[in-house]
Amino acid sequence: DTCLPHPAATARPAMFKAALGLGVVAVLVGVLYVDNPSELLSELVGGGGGDKASSSSSSSSSHPDGAASSSSSSSSSSSSSSSGERLFTAEELKQYSGDNPKLLVAVLGEVYDVSKGRKYYGKGGGYEFFCGRDGSRAFKTGDFSPKGLIADVSGMTYEDYAAIEQWRKFYADHKTYTFAGKLIGPFYDQNGQPTETLQRVRHGVKEHDQFMELQRAQEQLFTKCNSNWSQAEGGYVWCADGQYPRKAILDKPDGGVSERCACLTESQLDNKPEESTEILKQYPGCRKKQKYCQSVQPGRSKSTTH
Repeated sequence: DTCLPHPAATARPAMFKAALGLGVVAVLVGVLYVDNPSELLSELVGGGGGDKASSSSSSSSSHPDGAASSSSSSSSSSSSSSSGERLFTAEELKQYSGDNPKLLVAVLGEVYDVSKGRKYYGKGGGYEFFCGRDGSRAFKTGDFSPKGLIADVSGMTYEDYAAIEQWRKFYADHKTYTFAGKLIGPFYDQNGQPTETLQRVRHGVKEHDQFMELQRAQEQLFTKCNSNWSQAEGGYVWCADGQYPRKAILDKPDGGVSERCACLTESQLDNKPEESTEILKQYPGCRKKQKYCQSVQPGRSKSTTH
């Protein structure tokens, strides 16, 4: 008996040939109409194109404006310090002035929201020039021109630093104005850390405060003089009976001197109190026990009156 092959076995070569023919047609179609025929061929032969496409698409995300952007790019120009405080650039701060719903003022690098004081800081307000910038120098000098409204405090004294610090405290302690962050610039670096300039200012403020305490203590040792000044006659100082005027000079911590008029009793003329650190001098042309002395020559500035 002759053994005949199973019908299915004889059909396999024909089926394989038909499938192969369809594959060739599909490839030809892909070449003509598909942008990437190699990927199509890879799919037909069981390649890993699907995983590759998935991996590729996950490397980018859709930007809000519709453009694709890399996931490694920064999300915003704004930044924050390690403590979570917002860090402003000078360009960012500029927009918070005028008609902006939010109004920001910076002093010594600290940014404060003064929106609740719009009638003062908004457009047309008396202090609108302080918004959108750090005008630290102007808080002391009173120069509110563009050249004066700057953060540069170079060449200023410890006393100047202390005056600016008082304004910083004004905003920091205000009931309605709130802290909004720090400004990257002369006082804070890119990480929100104090710069050498800010450290110098803080040191100066501390030194000035200590000096003022010393000066107040010195003023308790001697009675304050009476004084008068006119452009024509100059300045005069005088004391009550039994006391005599002296120029009291105290060295400042950053150089220069502080001068005032002190009234000394007769015993203090020859026996200066041990607590006194001031240099005591007679006014030019004034006798040792003269109670009425000229302190400023006629035509001289009143600022030299003590």
